[in-house]
Amino acid sequence: MLTFGSMKLLLPFLLLLLLPMSGASVQDMAQAQPTSLAADVDLCIHGRIEIVQNFEDLRVKVVDNYEDLDVKWVKQFPEKCGEWQLVKENPDIRIKFVKSNEDIRVKFVNDFPGVN
Repeated sequence: MLTFGSMKLLLPFLLLLLLPMSGASVQDMAQAQPTSLAADVDLCIHGRIEIVQNFEDLRVKVVDNYEDLDVKWVKQFPEKCGEWQLVKENPDIRIKFVKSNEDIRVKFVNDFPGVN
C-alpha cells in the first residue's frame, strides 16, 4: 500500500517519465508547429467534394504556382490522390474557397493529379 511518504519519494521519478525523451523544450515544440496543413501531413486528398460557405472541413486557395496538390475534377470514382468529384449530397469533404488563411493550396489540372 502506498503511503504519503512513499508517494513523495516516487513523485520525482514519475515526473522524469513524463518529460519528453528528446530533450526538446516546450518553446522548441511550439516553434516547430507547421504553418499550413500541407507542411505537416502527407496530402492525398481525394473523394466526393462539396463546396460550402460555412462549416467547411478544409479552406482551399486556388493558385497557379507553388501548389500543395494538383487537382483533377472527375465525374465518378475519385479514388486516386488529387481526384475530386463535385457533389451536393453526402460529401467526403466540405471545402470553402478562400483568398487567404488557407489550409491547402491547389492547382486545377487536366492530367496527372496528386501531390507535388
